[in-house]
Amino acid sequence: MRFVPGPTPHGSNGWRGHRRREPVGDQPVFLEPTGCQSIVSPTPAQLTRWRSEMSAPHPNDDQETRLPDAPPRVPGDADEVFRNAILIELGLGFVALFLGWLTGVDVRRWLPELAPGQAWPILVASGWGLLAALPMIVVVEALQRIDWAPLRELHELDRSPLVATLLSLRPMELIAISIAAGVGEELLVRGWLMAWWIGPLESATPVRLAVALIGSALVFGLMHPVTPIYVVLATLMGIYLGWVVIWTENLLIAIVAHAAYDAVQLLDSRRRRLAESGPAVSDP
Repeated sequence: MRFVPGPTPHGSNGWRGHRRREPVGDQPVFLEPTGCQSIVSPTPAQLTRWRSEMSAPHPNDDQETRLPDAPPRVPGDADEVFRNAILIELGLGFVALFLGWLTGVDVRRWLPELAPGQAWPILVASGWGLLAALPMIVVVEALQRIDWAPLRELHELDRSPLVATLLSLRPMELIAISIAAGVGEELLVRGWLMAWWIGPLESATPVRLAVALIGSALVFGLMHPVTPIYVVLATLMGIYLGWVVIWTENLLIAIVAHAAYDAVQLLDSRRRRLAESGPAVSDP
């Protein structure tokens, strides 16, 4: 005696054995689903109904088991982000020196001479650089209080995985990245590009100064393609820093101002994220 598939007594789907006995002619013989002992030969209508019940989907088949979404994975670890940031920013400075060599521009012409007797001018220029950073810090702080969609996008940048990893660095590491950015970007944009377009400062016309100032600022803005409003703000800051260099003929002031502004913004963003996330950002 063996079993053949057939509908269950309650009409649900599945494989339930109905004992088969000797066939009658060419048709299989089933026990009736009601469990009676009489042997019957199923009619074509019964076979059709049973087959449709067996092939019909079970109600639970439409329910999918969904696993919870995994948390976003942070791209790389903090050490890798720190190394890459330092290498990229300082690399811009070496690119500036190389381009200056190719184009005959002395990238160091607006930098004070590093000599034993020049410590005081360097300290004075650094102090002016810290003061020059204040207007940028105040303006950005005021913009953060404006409820405008493009500016709100800047607030959301702190929640991106890459920026979150950057803000997880130690304060001294963020300051080191800021100094590297000030040195590398200012050497490239103001020390080489703007100086190349200006030529000799003594003989530069106002039109040439304006073209060099605005053109280098546009390049500086396009170097920060985070959001459209970020590009605009970076361009305006580039105009301001370029004007400082032209007015003072001292690139160190712009370097210090740039580094100080970046450091304040990074440390402030880290502080806010630490307050929001708690243990998500370690505070050594």
